[in-house]
Amino acid sequence: MAKPVEEVEGPAGEQTLPDVVVTSYTDGDTGMDWYWYDGLYSGGTGGGGYNTGGETGGGYTYGPASGGGGSSSNTITEDNTIVIEVESNDEFPIKVEDYIKCFSLVPDANATYNITILSDIPVNGDPSKIFDWSSNSPGHSFIQLNKSGEGQSVQQNFGFYPETGWKAPANISIDSKVVDNAGHEFNASLTLTISSSQFQAALNKIQAISEYDYNITTWNCTDFALSVFNAASSSPLTIPLIPIPTSIYPLPTNITLSNTPQGLYEEIQSLQASHNTSYGTADVPGVCGYVGGSHGSCN
Repeated sequence: MAKPVEEVEGPAGEQTLPDVVVTSYTDGDTGMDWYWYDGLYSGGTGGGGYNTGGETGGGYTYGPASGGGGSSSNTITEDNTIVIEVESNDEFPIKVEDYIKCFSLVPDANATYNITILSDIPVNGDPSKIFDWSSNSPGHSFIQLNKSGEGQSVQQNFGFYPETGWKAPANISIDSKVVDNAGHEFNASLTLTISSSQFQAALNKIQAISEYDYNITTWNCTDFALSVFNAASSSPLTIPLIPIPTSIYPLPTNITLSNTPQGLYEEIQSLQASHNTSYGTADVPGVCGYVGGSHGSCN
């Protein structure tokens, strides 16, 4: 609760109000209470945030309380301060089927097919952190597909996102979109050479799951990328699960073990260290890289 307002000298009726930190509000549209995780986990002192290493950093993250709700008389219908773009996703969604059509430009005869799954961890050089508070980024995982033959090549990059950004790392589902990730940053990649039928299986999977709702804990960008990659692989890839908080209460009582860019990074790093090529060729260059371009849309 804010301290009583103290009057100060100035024009009649003019007052200086104390600083106010909003730690929660009730959204009448969704019937859920939203909390500022940063304030809750750091005791309201600011600059806090959960990560796998148990450390803190500066930033603001909101999320819904479990089973929260409230009366319509205590409602804030809009508050722009809580909309946080955690992964730059202001790009327009693509029409997946129009991107897939482009692969027919390369003749099937003697064509080669590759699928790559890529991890962009939130903090370069520190895969233990699940969030970069300086840039409001949770990292990203995405898929690259390539078909080459007879001097031609078509490459497309697919990434799965919330449609308009998300408010909280909590177990809620929202509308999604698939975006062209051409030129996207990455820290680790795993590339598998596959057959034409395996390539087609990956394309079918992308189309089948492209309109699934986005859920940061149960169906996020990494779940999407893993699902597509495994559709094309004879040896399904599994990665270490990372705990993500799903309520305002302290860990470990309310966590979900989730697929994340960090878990994907760790698995690719392990495959490279052990020289295990059964899942593809692992590459962790040690520096931030950027993927090549996409062919784009074909009508």
